[in-house]
Amino acid sequence: MRTLGSWDKNMRYEAVIFDMDGIIVDSEPVYLKWLKDFLAGKGIQVGFHELSNLVGISQAAGVAFIKAKCGSEEKANVLWKEYLLECEEYPLNYNDILIPGVKALITALSENGKKLGMASSSSMEDIGEVLSETKLRSCFDVILSGEMFKESKPNPEIYIRTAEKLHVPIGQCIVIEDSSYGILAGKRAGAYVIAREETRFEFDQSMSDLILPDMNEIERVVKGLLEM
Repeated sequence: MRTLGSWDKNMRYEAVIFDMDGIIVDSEPVYLKWLKDFLAGKGIQVGFHELSNLVGISQAAGVAFIKAKCGSEEKANVLWKEYLLECEEYPLNYNDILIPGVKALITALSENGKKLGMASSSSMEDIGEVLSETKLRSCFDVILSGEMFKESKPNPEIYIRTAEKLHVPIGQCIVIEDSSYGILAGKRAGAYVIAREETRFEFDQSMSDLILPDMNEIERVVKGLLEM
């Protein structure tokens, strides 16, 4: 864990942009298990290391991963659609997998009039379900999905566009991320990036400006940066 990294003391931070999976909800282990079991049922064996590389990337990248395993783009698209249909049948209450402390953080920022954005590689449908079920939708001023862009993270465009829609220079935005791809996207965009420490996957979080162990610490630091 790297605590209290440096930041420009003269910079006035004006907005916070959140990733979703791994930051709002602890969905990544759930989705990876579902995908591993699904592919095994189709005769495609994949290891945890391979799957962990999918965390934080778009659905298109997921299709590309399956294509590399089965050798056919047509078959990969069919399998991905089947996987998504099966996912709809799996019971999952997003409130049960909320990252501890994140709802309090988002609510506090919103109630204090801070600009909030969501920049997730997940589909807009999935984002809507998570935010609706957790009753956090009204807290966000801007919500963008990776499916809206030709390239998702680590391409920085989603963060650049979120900042533009918030009407805040990206250099005055705090990005909260966990995955290697997300952190790299935030840094390439020019934001100040705080990583929620994650040791279950083989993430490289060293590119972030700050690594903190939990949302309580993140809340403390973010409030300080926003002068709350």
